[in-house]
Amino acid sequence: MNAMKRHNTRRTTSALLATLALAVAGLTACGSDSESASPGGSSITIAEQSVAGMTTGLWPHLAEELGYLEDEDITVKEYISVTKGSDAISGMQSGAVQISHIGVEGISAVSKGADVVGLAAQMDASIWTVIANPDITSWDQLKGKTIALGSTSDITTVIFDRLAEAAGLDPAKDLTYVALGATPDRIAAVQNGQAAATIATYPPVETVIASGAVNDLGFAPEGSEVPRIMTTDIEASRSWAEDNPEVASGYLRAMIRTTEWVKDETNREEAVRIISELSENPPEAVLAGLETYFYDPVVEDAYFPENYRHDPAVFDDTVAAYMDLGILSEPVSEEDYMDYSYLEQAQED
Repeated sequence: MNAMKRHNTRRTTSALLATLALAVAGLTACGSDSESASPGGSSITIAEQSVAGMTTGLWPHLAEELGYLEDEDITVKEYISVTKGSDAISGMQSGAVQISHIGVEGISAVSKGADVVGLAAQMDASIWTVIANPDITSWDQLKGKTIALGSTSDITTVIFDRLAEAAGLDPAKDLTYVALGATPDRIAAVQNGQAAATIATYPPVETVIASGAVNDLGFAPEGSEVPRIMTTDIEASRSWAEDNPEVASGYLRAMIRTTEWVKDETNREEAVRIISELSENPPEAVLAGLETYFYDPVVEDAYFPENYRHDPAVFDDTVAAYMDLGILSEPVSEEDYMDYSYLEQAQED
């Protein structure tokens, strides 16, 4: 699908816990066994990157609000805010965190023997629009400019490289990348002139676009395709999931019900109201996000895809991109990283 300009929302990520104090001995004890929340119930700790956007941490909060986790006898004991997926992985490794809604850093973690498993696909295509200084109105004007990314060796680099190449730019020669971390910091860098452009997610970026403070260059250059790259997953501690398969499947069942409720446009008004309250985004920004990812998606069946599984070609392309960046030294197969058995159980019930 050819990329068109979309409303974008600013994505505010939560503050990083200092070097992830998740691994302390007191917390570790809560990891391998689900704690009893009520007779027959289970308590879990979730690591999340942001509640403000629609691509990571919003979903368990929404599932709680809709009562779907309660229906599965699951209580969220604690939400741990992280800005880097690697910190969430450290939490899952320590046993302090059971489930994470994060980027696909789990692929590289699994290649190093980490006790992490992918449970379901969340976002299977680029989730970002490109915003630029007000005086930049076309991709060719980015030549020679500084671009703010999350890191110079993560998925944001992969995405921007592909976008630049589609626009006829050579990322190595024509652009300078600077690592500025979370989306709010990157947006601020564009607004204060530290960077000429960045990529940002809905709903938060919609607010800054609507203000006229930046120009929206869209999800991809005109006439080109939005990159199909894995961007976020639902991941878990592998050992925890193996010890608690009914809880893992129940959690996924709640996520499926939540996303299907959101995708149903008859719930539009209520979805805007609830998500606006949970994410602290204005209703118009939330609606723009729902339209971008679900009601009139930039990429069909990529944002919480219908079967909640990665497109095998997208998975392989993501692994190849990580190898090109030097994040992986050898390929990781989908079978090594994902275990869809919990999802299959959730979908059967």
